[in-house]
Amino acid sequence: MHGYFVKLDITDLKCTLCEQNADNIEEITTHLNVVHEKNLFTGLKNHILPFKFRKDTLSCFMCWNIFNTFKALQEHMNVHFRNYVCAVCDAGFVNKNILLRHGDAHKTGEFSCTECSKTFDTARKKRLHDRSKHSGQKLPHKCGYCTERFKEVWKKYDHLSKIHGIKGPSVKCQACDKSFDTKHAWRLHTTRVHLMQRYHKCSECDMEFYTKKELESHMVRHTGTREFRCDICFKLYGRQKTLKEHTRRVHS
Repeated sequence: MHGYFVKLDITDLKCTLCEQNADNIEEITTHLNVVHEKNLFTGLKNHILPFKFRKDTLSCFMCWNIFNTFKALQEHMNVHFRNYVCAVCDAGFVNKNILLRHGDAHKTGEFSCTECSKTFDTARKKRLHDRSKHSGQKLPHKCGYCTERFKEVWKKYDHLSKIHGIKGPSVKCQACDKSFDTKHAWRLHTTRVHLMQRYHKCSECDMEFYTKKELESHMVRHTGTREFRCDICFKLYGRQKTLKEHTRRVHS
């Protein structure tokens, strides 16, 4: 059978024979084989999705990504259990049925939008078009205080905070003590600070930056260029951010 998979809670996983604690399924399997001489077969494809629920937040215990729903976490686990791999895009899946459903996204043909005259060569492109252009009331994240709806949950939390004064659940970084109001802000922090993905290096000093825009803003220190002019008093500034701050403080 290629369609089944098992959701297993391994929060307090331990051997029932000797009370030895184990961190994951592979560890307990090896322990049973070596210590207790249990003949367990380890060469088979694993259709078990393990989860740990120790923390208040819903997170993947393998990479510590945080999720708002268990469904999203369950879908994410396909990243770690690549039993079946898509030959087109190299995405991995825990069982064959999920791979087959995913394969429909790569089928080519003529897929017409029912709302407008546009056509697409894959069903996936048509679905993305529908979501971005014709989602309307299909936006999944609805504000509980008004009729506004949002595509991403972080936009809903941002709306709740700015419009209704309701603070969303904070997301704590697993690598340091910082907390963030949105998952989007946490992801940016993790990428910039802990993954050190800084591809834009300054040619004048040793500093590196996450985005090209950050590098361009930094280069003003070296070049002294002042391209942003105040329309009211005609003062020049090196950064648009500085000009906006000037306008707010002096001319607002």
